[in-house]
Amino acid sequence: MEELVQKFVEDYEREIDFYQTVAQLAMKRCETILFKNGIRAIVSARAKSADRLGAKILQRAPEKQYKTEDDIRRDLIDLAGVRIALYFPSDEDQVQTLISKHFDVLVIKHLDGAEATATPEYKPQFNGYRATHFRAKLGKSVDTDEIRRYQSTVIEIQVATLLMHAWSEVNHDLQYKTLSGALSEDELRMLDGINGLVRTGELMLTQLKKANQARIASQKATFGNIYELGAFVQRYAPYISDPARKYRMGNLALLLRTIQLLDLDRPQVLAPLLNKWLAAVPEQSRYPVAFSITWFILDGVKHSASNKTFDAPFYTKGDNATFKALKAAEQYTVRVRILKQAVADYKMPRREGDVPLLADGSVASLPTLPPAADQFAQAFQGDHDNVELPSELHNAVRELWKWFDESSSSVVEVAFGLARLKEGRMGDK
Repeated sequence: MEELVQKFVEDYEREIDFYQTVAQLAMKRCETILFKNGIRAIVSARAKSADRLGAKILQRAPEKQYKTEDDIRRDLIDLAGVRIALYFPSDEDQVQTLISKHFDVLVIKHLDGAEATATPEYKPQFNGYRATHFRAKLGKSVDTDEIRRYQSTVIEIQVATLLMHAWSEVNHDLQYKTLSGALSEDELRMLDGINGLVRTGELMLTQLKKANQARIASQKATFGNIYELGAFVQRYAPYISDPARKYRMGNLALLLRTIQLLDLDRPQVLAPLLNKWLAAVPEQSRYPVAFSITWFILDGVKHSASNKTFDAPFYTKGDNATFKALKAAEQYTVRVRILKQAVADYKMPRREGDVPLLADGSVASLPTLPPAADQFAQAFQGDHDNVELPSELHNAVRELWKWFDESSSSVVEVAFGLARLKEGRMGDK
């Protein structure tokens, strides 16, 4: 057995860069989805150190009865690991939903009471380590040559509060990595007491988040970042731990950009719109919250603007007056830029998950771009906007514009509306 373990550790030392890369890819994905959903956390990654790996395997060997290196590798699920240390305990359920959506999750373990070591001399008064551990793979949600070789590797993702992670590190190092013998009763009592303070701290952090939401709601300044916007939105659409609702906050960066472009990025201005949104959109759970609000706002702006969007592509009279003063070729260049942005934004929800769900929880199908989109894409690759348009491309632009403008799909409407907003304010450029 010792020879098998030694061979495994030697092979692992040669492969450790592979596991470090897997962990880094998982960490970056976690950072992205947490940021876009307005969840504050510190995310870290590591490949398991080889220093004490052999001793751990030998300790597990009598129970596991390893026969091959593959047996060992299947048993060690934390060779690549990610740790998510949340600021606020109330975000834990939403993080579980996001991880389950963006990774191929194999196992979810809810821990409450782990590492609270009892001895004949001392019985802990508090429960110890509380966290959720995921055994997951990167999967094929992002299928590129760069990450394809890492997709099937198992990763352990640990989710707990920042306070609990800190206590766990201290507790684990003192109890399991010490070479100076077992902890004394006094040391166990102090670790237990600190755990009790951590539990109290988590309760206070929950209250702190509510106080933070109340303060942001009363301020007159613009939202400083997506975290402030997310805290404000959650007052109107709070997270409820109910799998049937399939709650998703969604891409807050999308919503923030929209309200900034429309000068709606202040609590007092946005609040009335959110109240109308709540009353007008009875099936909010079908959509990520941020996307649903974005769609509601853009739909309202659309109906208050001109219906002839090809000749008046913007939402304000000033922008459209500036547009009408342009030469015909310059007008087409503006339309091309809008369509390029709209096509790019239309493809984004598929990657980010900002798509509506059907009543049974399955993802709704999205409309297929018209044939003119392929002709358009070939003609306007990269940053080139082709001011001089041949007549057949004029038709492609008109056909693609009509498709975006007349679609009843919320995803199409948001993509087209944002593109028109981003290209607007021509006089300010």
